[in-house]
Amino acid sequence: MDDRVKPWVRSAAAVLLLVVAALALSWIAVPRPQAYFSHLSMAYVLANTLPMLVVFALIFCLTLRPLSSALLTIFAATLVVLGSNFKFSVVSQPLVMSDFLMADQVVGNADLFNTYFVEQWYLGVLLLVLLAPPVLVLFLEKPLNKRRPLRAGLALFALVAAISIPGWAFKQGSPGQQIYAALDLPSYGRNPIANVKAGGLLGSLVGSASEFYFEMPRRTTGNDSKRQELVRAAIAQPAASGQPYPDLIVVQSEAFFDFRLLDTRFPNDFYESWDRLKRNAIHGFIRVDTYGGATLRTEFSALTGIPLELFSGGVDYPYFSVVTYPFHSLPRYLRSLGYETIAIHPYTASFWNRDLVYPRLGFDQLISVASFQEAARDGPYVSDAAVCKKILDVLQELSRPAFVFVVTMENHGPWSFERGSPDMSRKFDYINDPAAMLALNRYLYHQQNGMRMAQCLIEALKQRRRPAALLFFGDHAPAIPNVYRELGLSNPWGSQAIMTVPFLAWRSWRHAPERRDFHISYLPSFLLGISGLKMDDFFAANAYMRKRCKMGLKGCNVDEETKSAYAGLVSDRFAPAEATPKAAGKATVSRNQVLQ
Repeated sequence: MDDRVKPWVRSAAAVLLLVVAALALSWIAVPRPQAYFSHLSMAYVLANTLPMLVVFALIFCLTLRPLSSALLTIFAATLVVLGSNFKFSVVSQPLVMSDFLMADQVVGNADLFNTYFVEQWYLGVLLLVLLAPPVLVLFLEKPLNKRRPLRAGLALFALVAAISIPGWAFKQGSPGQQIYAALDLPSYGRNPIANVKAGGLLGSLVGSASEFYFEMPRRTTGNDSKRQELVRAAIAQPAASGQPYPDLIVVQSEAFFDFRLLDTRFPNDFYESWDRLKRNAIHGFIRVDTYGGATLRTEFSALTGIPLELFSGGVDYPYFSVVTYPFHSLPRYLRSLGYETIAIHPYTASFWNRDLVYPRLGFDQLISVASFQEAARDGPYVSDAAVCKKILDVLQELSRPAFVFVVTMENHGPWSFERGSPDMSRKFDYINDPAAMLALNRYLYHQQNGMRMAQCLIEALKQRRRPAALLFFGDHAPAIPNVYRELGLSNPWGSQAIMTVPFLAWRSWRHAPERRDFHISYLPSFLLGISGLKMDDFFAANAYMRKRCKMGLKGCNVDEETKSAYAGLVSDRFAPAEATPKAAGKATVSRNQVLQ
């Protein structure tokens, strides 16, 4: 074979290698399509090959070495597949494009994320083995052309192309998204598991990339009367005549969940203390938009009243893409009523961008792990008992009514390593996997501490002169996939029960039990309503929608004009508001520290 043929042979071999690798990687990625080989179609092949061809073209422009470029592309794609499989093993969800925004969070919070990787040490060795062939071939393979002007021009083209790719391939309505829409892959939508099964992992990533270009809810014209109807929903009554505003304590308890929702065989006596608290409180279940992690999804809707489903294109991590400037929210509104607004999170202030986001949402202060240096730990994280004490210390120092929002850490996963003192005498005959049984008992041990925290707060608030309301709820179900498999739940992400968390709302001035269920985005109006506080237009509309669409807008039986009017009110919330200066990690709170 002469020299004029060899470059074409190398190039053809590189493209063929990419196609074969794309199909192999789509088989390795989980979840796998059912009947994989019969599932193959030209659309499926293109969906998974095109992303690799684009990356290959960019690397080829820089190196002019086709085989090396193909091997480097395959290595990069293998990294993505292994990362997705690892994520799936933890939370039963594959990678989505917005996960790549979290790289700095993984690096900046290595002490937390390393606990997930500690049992997967072999992946590091595997990556080194996989990296060796492309590096070796890169040094051995000669470029197709050595002329410097050509290589400089191609390198410049690659740079411009790389900058242009997001707009060309990922924006809604872009040529790239139109190509994937034309492939007409079955069941393609917002469910990441269905997307991977329908179009393969690499194809689903391109499809989910449109989330980078979500749109805020739009205000529509012509529905002013419907908007007024929504606003006329302010029905709150004073908590007690002549009494001051109550302190509001909202605790978002890490991974707090009621396993009786999934397993009717689960013993009631484990939740005896929780059920006892419910007898003197409003209680029920809250529908959330996450499972196994991504606490900030629950947190965002709880603090703003804004459902994630209203964002065109979808939003996975709102603290990185939505809360980029100060806008109207529950803590900001409570500040306008005279409340001091304090957030407590016994972990790094920068985790999930909270040090930047909380001031934008109207918090006067963030008390982070820096204020818990001497606090007791239970397992690797600050104990719920220590957080209870911190809440009471903060309330003791305040003269004005307080809104204290707490995100706990004690029961944060994973539960696969040694932690705490679980009661290993608790056995479930239908869980046969010893590792699953151990993880579940470790989780339940810390959940009992969460219930004790709720009891601790209620008993202490009873002794205070100022009236108080405590709202205690979970952020999501725990990520224990091996337990769910033992329970026969093969697809937790598609289960409504696992997207539902328990809550109770205790008030010092009223103890009548009452059952309520609602979506997390209705939490602000619920809190204001049970506390007897006046609502602004949006929160009044939020209360109106909660009565008619308890578990969320999706599937709610109200007319489209009402939904459109509500979306318009949501849109109004994004008008810029006055920022709150950042104050992270301070141990105490006093009037002088509150910056209005």
